[in-house]
Amino acid sequence: MRRWLREIAPPRQLRRYASFLIAANMSNYATLKEHVEYGLASIDQNRTIEVSLSDLVRTYQTIGLLINFFHQPLHYPDLDSVKQFVDIEADNGAFELLKDLYYKRLYEIWPPDIQTAFAEGRFDNPEPPNFYEPRATDGDA
Repeated sequence: MRRWLREIAPPRQLRRYASFLIAANMSNYATLKEHVEYGLASIDQNRTIEVSLSDLVRTYQTIGLLINFFHQPLHYPDLDSVKQFVDIEADNGAFELLKDLYYKRLYEIWPPDIQTAFAEGRFDNPEPPNFYEPRATDGDA
């Protein structure tokens, strides 16, 4: 089925539709590490890019904040604690920090061939991460 989808759908549409189909019909999920590392072997380990020191420190600090929160289960005794930390609605929650890094600070730093690879989905693991697994709407997993 995946081969057929590749032949009829543009890459961006294919990724969205294939992810939906796979998540709906399969119980095989990629680990988060597999998801992140997919396609990285195609990049020369010695290749570098230039990033502003300020943006790199901001990225490091944001990752550190996430690690600091999630390494200690006492920081998130319940779902409300996680929602407050992530705070999708606020301009100062973890989600806003991640969104700033992803869409503003790091979005245009990639060389043209890597931008093309992102656009074509060459770094998108065809297996969805486990959080795509359908869950009950009442909060039960």
